[in-house]
Amino acid sequence: MRGTSQLRSVLVIALVVAVAVGVTAAPAASAGLAGAGGIVNDQAAQDQSTVGAQESADGGVSVGVGAQLSMAMTATTDEIRTAADTAGFEQRVSQSDVTERANVVADRAAELDDRAAELRADYDDSTVAFETGEIDASAYAQEIASLTSEATATATAVEGLNETAATLQAPERQALGITAEDFDATLEQISPLLGETPKSILSQYIGEIDGEIQVSADGGVEITTSTNGDTTRQLAQPRDNESGSYNISQAEALDTATSALSEQDGEWVLTSTTTADGAYEFEFVYNGTGTGEASVSVDGKTGAVFELEESLEFDDGGDENEDDENENNEDNESSLDVEVAVDNGSATITAFLSNSTIEGANVTVNGEFVGTTDANGTISYNVTADTEDLEIKIEHNGSEAEIQYDLGNGDEDNNENELEYLTILVTDGVPASGVNVTLQVLGDGEPVANATVEIEEEVVGTTGANGTLDVTLPDEEDIKITASLGGADGELEFEFEDEDADGELGATVDIDNGTVAVNVALGGEPLEGANVTANGDFVGTTSADGTLSFDLLSGDKLEIEIEFGELEADLQYDLGADEDEENEDDEEDDEQEDGDGPNGPLSGEVAVDNGTAAVTVSVGESPVPVEGANVTVNGAFVGTTDADGTISFDVSENTTKLDVLVEYEGAELELEYEFEENEDEEDEDGDGPNGSLSGEVTVDNGTATVSVTVGENLTAVEGANVTVNGAFVGTTGADGSVSFDVSENTTKLDVLVEYEGAELELEYEFEETEDEEDEDGDGPNGSLSGEITVDNGTATVSVSVGESPVPVEGATVTANGAFVGTTGADGSVSFDVSENTTKLDVLVEYEGVELELEYEFEENENEEEDDEEDNDEEGPNGSLNGEVTVNNGTATVSVSVGENPTPVEGANVTVNGAFVGTTGADGSVSFDVSENTTKLDVLVEYEGAELELEYEFEENEDEEDEDGDGPNGPLAAEVAVDNGTATVTVSVGESPAPAEGANITVNGEFVGTTSADGTVSFDVPENATTLEIEIEYGELEAALEYELEDEEEDEEDDEGNEGPNGPLAAEVAVDNGTATVTASVGESPVPVEGANVTVNGEFVDTTSADGTVSFDVPENATTLNILVEYEGAEYELEYELENEEDDEENEDDQEDDDDEDEDQDNEGEGTALEYEL
Repeated sequence: MRGTSQLRSVLVIALVVAVAVGVTAAPAASAGLAGAGGIVNDQAAQDQSTVGAQESADGGVSVGVGAQLSMAMTATTDEIRTAADTAGFEQRVSQSDVTERANVVADRAAELDDRAAELRADYDDSTVAFETGEIDASAYAQEIASLTSEATATATAVEGLNETAATLQAPERQALGITAEDFDATLEQISPLLGETPKSILSQYIGEIDGEIQVSADGGVEITTSTNGDTTRQLAQPRDNESGSYNISQAEALDTATSALSEQDGEWVLTSTTTADGAYEFEFVYNGTGTGEASVSVDGKTGAVFELEESLEFDDGGDENEDDENENNEDNESSLDVEVAVDNGSATITAFLSNSTIEGANVTVNGEFVGTTDANGTISYNVTADTEDLEIKIEHNGSEAEIQYDLGNGDEDNNENELEYLTILVTDGVPASGVNVTLQVLGDGEPVANATVEIEEEVVGTTGANGTLDVTLPDEEDIKITASLGGADGELEFEFEDEDADGELGATVDIDNGTVAVNVALGGEPLEGANVTANGDFVGTTSADGTLSFDLLSGDKLEIEIEFGELEADLQYDLGADEDEENEDDEEDDEQEDGDGPNGPLSGEVAVDNGTAAVTVSVGESPVPVEGANVTVNGAFVGTTDADGTISFDVSENTTKLDVLVEYEGAELELEYEFEENEDEEDEDGDGPNGSLSGEVTVDNGTATVSVTVGENLTAVEGANVTVNGAFVGTTGADGSVSFDVSENTTKLDVLVEYEGAELELEYEFEETEDEEDEDGDGPNGSLSGEITVDNGTATVSVSVGESPVPVEGATVTANGAFVGTTGADGSVSFDVSENTTKLDVLVEYEGVELELEYEFEENENEEEDDEEDNDEEGPNGSLNGEVTVNNGTATVSVSVGENPTPVEGANVTVNGAFVGTTGADGSVSFDVSENTTKLDVLVEYEGAELELEYEFEENEDEEDEDGDGPNGPLAAEVAVDNGTATVTVSVGESPAPAEGANITVNGEFVGTTSADGTVSFDVPENATTLEIEIEYGELEAALEYELEDEEEDEEDDEGNEGPNGPLAAEVAVDNGTATVTASVGESPVPVEGANVTVNGEFVDTTSADGTVSFDVPENATTLNILVEYEGAEYELEYELENEEDDEENEDDQEDDDDEDEDQDNEGEGTALEYEL
């Protein structure tokens, strides 16, 4: 508290002098309230006998030196006690581990809440005692001063604790009742002791200022203070509206609130309105011979004013320069205005003062001074063809006026006066969810037309001539209404209680002797049945008391995930880090900018926004704002800090550096601020409660991401509202980001970020070339580049990134369609090359970027880079990756996650719009591809992340090489078919030698390459009558045609349903509308768990441990076509619902296959289709 130490010495000296001299002085009656019985505090005129606080005949109170000394000691005691409590709390926090800190904060919060409750009870008891006459005005005023001293210290402690609690995790704060709303509730208890009126009383009682106090009781207690021409007024009376209901309109409440304000020569202007807990709250500013502000709360049920706080500051009287000051005051109090007219490229600017044109006004257009107005009050300005708008500023005798003229609008629209305040009222109807009401928008206290009104960020209309608009309030618990007109905006919020609202999950964690105890609550009550996962492993559900215990897992980190219905909560603990020691080291390493004051070290910061600098000063380890610190900038004194520890001042345009000196009670603090060259550009940062907001916009593959941080340490901001091109897109998550799709024709993103009253504007412009395919191989750190070298049959691919190439570790490398490995720390990967390889087509993939390289063994190197579509999406453990391969009519989709690819099990795979299955433990799923398929569009979905893949089938454009002659001799081949398997044998040379590595294509589909013995085998397609075989070996080509004989066509592959553990089988049973499919494997059937079951083309589920899956039979279905898939094997069943016993008819479908005509034990017919190892 500033001035406390000085006050103690002044009071002691005053007492000594009074006693020694024996002077008796009555309180001097000052102008104003003193003559009407106000409390007078004039220290120079105090009677030595008037050592306490005494009441005058009409209720005034005189504050004596004794009362001042007593109160100063009380205030000092309050400060010392709070400082000691805070120091003890900080020590407990520093000594607790990561899971105990939340409980330490909760204990401190409970102490402060109890203290606030006691203070409120003492305030209420004293107020009742004064109203009933048990104590007089003097005793009541002194009690208010004492309670205000303690309340101020308590509020300071609560605000500091709130900052500490903000560092905890949200579920902890929710569970322990230490959220920002809980701290607001604590401060609300002592709000009658934190206003300007009680502060003025305390200041007089400790001798900081001289003034007058008057107290009266008439339907409530009203206190008025007057100090040096400034007045404060506070009114409080009991309120009884526990239901929180509204029986009167907001317009009626506004009339009541306005009439309760003091009558002055100027006017009170409404600046904001809010509704909460069955009350209407109004904020006003005073415009007149002085300045002021007021807040009035009106009960929504009774229409009575139950709280009022008002403060006014009036101009001081004149001196020998009174005439000049009066003249200047007349100018300042008059309205300076400007009008603009544009005609044929010339703008005529006219300046007005009190509706009369003025000569000699300085005119600036778009930041450039253009001259002064002439005798007619005008000046002309040439407008260039590329100018879109004019920002015009008029200056005259210290007054300023500004206007922005949009050249796309008419003069009438542009010359509308700028509004300072925009407020919203409900003039007809009582606010409630789902009701119809009439809104009225006021600009600077007057109805305004054409204001745009939004409810929950959706435009509902514009106001009419009287500023009104009829709307229907949505059926929601919380409703936010906003209005905008020109550059002004206003908002109105309603909070309606919803007893059915779920609220947020709260959770805490305790660790004791290797056991972790999780406590989960919802709405302050223990929650049973919440699912708990620790470090990715499910550990159980909470019991009836909301708790769950499990053994502590190994490792330095503990990540807890809690789920209950749609509610989720996450907790993370670093069990190995000593955060307290790190924080102490960081403080010691910081630049020494703090000076030691009586209550701890001084600290401060300088912030500059739009030409205004703000210096903020605090003191102590738990920083407390410093009021009254002297601030000097670049050698010039600019003022003293206010109650929140700040002072603001204008900065001239050419200023490059601010050298700031802060002086407070003998301590000095030096700060420095240097302007960056680009600070003249648009300021994209807004100040939030924890520092400046900052952000960035990134766009990748049609998806934009806005990332928001706060403070110098760039802490991610959760819960910031993001609006893009005027449309709300969402709120930021725990990582501070929100993503949204961008349409193809979008050329620019104008982004507005709003968070706790701060705003941040960001802009992103799309380059013209961004719509074209990016072929330069740009990754997050620059362009990918690479090279291929071959030495003694070993090929090495080296990959680097950036203009100063840096080796890339972890890049995936595929050569001639086969995966060969990932690059190591040196950015390279090596692999063997077969002797007959003539060309290497290499694909490098790294963090969404692709690079293609080519190596021809007989020609020079030719590197080619090509960025393909980014198919990776972020999953919980990193980016999803995948590839599609097709072999002999079977496609396989393989999915992995992370930079060190890990197979993904359980990913859903959809192909060409149809679901084909989920990936297995190896991260893959396979399915048949029809012959006429030309393209596969694959969508992979896994834990909220999506990955799109594309596979195009190439047409066989190569003509048959009739001569088949190569440098090693003629190419020869033959085909043999046995029991459904075809074997192609390829040789080369006059003395035929097996050809290893020859590519074989059958009926247009690639089936494989020949092995060391020159052979490759493959299954013969069921319906094939001819095998058209194409062989490629180096530069040699050959073609074969094989006609399948009838007897071969009639033979069925008995092994088609063979899996690694035997044949796959299945049966179906239908009972009372429910069908059950049972799958088994092996000669001695064993139940199959995890087989995918598709019915009538739709995937229904996977089999459980007993090999079964059940599903409801569609009402109109007559047949169930069932497909069972398990580890590459398939089994088909058909079940006729109308004739369950017609097995023979189903058996007729398998013509000429006596070996396969075995009657199935189930009601359906099974056919083994295909199985590949």
